[in-house]
Amino acid sequence: MKKVDTTIIDTAVVPLGDNFYETGLLKSVAGGAVIKAGTVLKRSGDNFAILTNSSSEKAAAVVAFDVKNEKSDTADIAFRALISGRVRADKIAVNGTKATAAELDMLRACSIVPIAVTDLSRAE
Repeated sequence: MKKVDTTIIDTAVVPLGDNFYETGLLKSVAGGAVIKAGTVLKRSGDNFAILTNSSSEKAAAVVAFDVKNEKSDTADIAFRALISGRVRADKIAVNGTKATAAELDMLRACSIVPIAVTDLSRAE
């Protein structure tokens, strides 16, 4: 019997469609740091900051695509925050860990709808 090799193609894209964005600043990003797509954000005045404690902070947006601080010092980075629409549930992260059901519900409360997606695979 022939051995079947399976290749999974994961595009790693967070937004799925019907999305609205807001241009703003991501506050206090460490020098050289990359904020991964899918990171949940909170409001920080008129800008955004990384949500670190989902029990005491409110979700407001999601990083749609990786954001990198090109500077060597901590700085505020201009970017576009996803504030409404559909996103991949498996790509959402809070404080560097996969989002829980309660955290995904918190996103739904601010018009961001996490959807379960199965990546396509190809067998040869």
